Parts: sequence; structure tokens; C-alpha cells
Amino acid sequence: MSKATISGVTKSSYTIAPEVTVDLVNLYPESETWVQVYPGPESVGTNGTRLTESFALVSDVKPRDSVLRFTKLDSVLLDSGEWTLEVITRTPFGIERIAHTSINIDRDLALRGSFQALSDQ
Repeated sequence: MSKATISGVTKSSYTIAPEVTVDLVNLYPESETWVQVYPGPESVGTNGTRLTESFALVSDVKPRDSVLRFTKLDSVLLDSGEWTLEVITRTPFGIERIAHTSINIDRDLALRGSFQALSDQ
């Protein structure tokens, strides 16, 4: 059975997307596995944006492991709010979500301070 682990993401809010690593274990022969991202909480069956560097194709006759790293998610996680990252695999038996996690992006800047007007003398 294929498994995936998504690491590099915590429950914190990020102003810049963190580096994310996806460890893929026991990918089924003749399978295609990818990572997708979409705004909002996780929802089975949602079609998100596939990350271009996230495809793992297995055309061998035996299972395979793979590691995917993402360092430039800011180009996809454009707006503030909750986002979902999912790992999807397509085998001869169908399509299955094998991992998911949420990330909170906070791009809103708050400035705290004061200023004093200088009087003309």
C-alpha cells in the first residue's frame, strides 16, 4: 500500500511559504503520484493546482520510494488564509488521496507605531 508523509509544515501561520518535503513510500507499479494545493480546508475530491515538480511516475514492475521537495510554494499560495496540500496517487485500481495537510498563510502586514509632527519654528 502506498504511503506519503508531508513534513516542514506546522500549525503556525506563515508570511512566506516554508520548504515542504513529501516522502513517498511503496508507490504502486504503473502508478502516477502528484501533489496538489487548493485554498480552504481539506475536501476529498477537490481538484487543486498540481505542482509541476511533483509528479512521480512508476513504470517499473515493483514498488518504488521517492522524495519531493518544494521550495517555491509562494508562487501558488497567493492569498492569505488556509490552504490544503494533498498527495494523490492513480493506480490501475483507481485514484486515492494518500496524505494531506493544511497550511495557514498570513500575508497581511500590520504596522504598529506612532509619529510626531514637527512644528515649524
